[in-house]
Amino acid sequence: MHPNDIAYNLPGLRRRAQVLLDEGRVPEAGRYDASDALRVLCRLALDQGTAPEALALLHELQVHQVELDLQHEEMVRTQRALEEELRQQVILFDKAPVGCLLLDDAGVVRGFNHAAPGLLGLPPGSLEDVLLVGLLTEAGREQLHRLLVLATAGAPPRTRTLQFKPQSGMAGLLFATAERNATGDGFLVALMAPPVD
Repeated sequence: MHPNDIAYNLPGLRRRAQVLLDEGRVPEAGRYDASDALRVLCRLALDQGTAPEALALLHELQVHQVELDLQHEEMVRTQRALEEELRQQVILFDKAPVGCLLLDDAGVVRGFNHAAPGLLGLPPGSLEDVLLVGLLTEAGREQLHRLLVLATAGAPPRTRTLQFKPQSGMAGLLFATAERNATGDGFLVALMAPPVD
């Protein structure tokens, strides 16, 4: 008989392990740990009647342990790769020459990159929780509304000119595009200054 056949046909060994559990010779299930299980298997491996089954089960446990170790190593590698990719995406988002705004469905700014406040003539950090339409002229609000309606409908991003109210002495015309956020809620709005001749 092949050891793998024994490993999958262990009712006798399992019955004996259950007897040991029932007799209280190993800890209760809530306090049971791997070293206790290993001691029981080693005792059974020394018994002529259960040695082949116990050795086959020990082999299976070793195989499963190696498999778990390999899975853990792969998960650690994957986590490191994802963390590096996230770091690169954060750098791209923060260092982009265009202003990027994350809006919720109500049009409130929930996130932005470093370029966005400067394009709007605002101090850094001043855009958090701001209603974007409050920074726009009436014509700018209408254009933003059109952009968000198109984005909600899943249309390809289009560029519109948004007119912002004067901020810090700057009146702003900015090009804008909008897309639905990849998470499905809110919008990603990109702002870019018109080229200077």
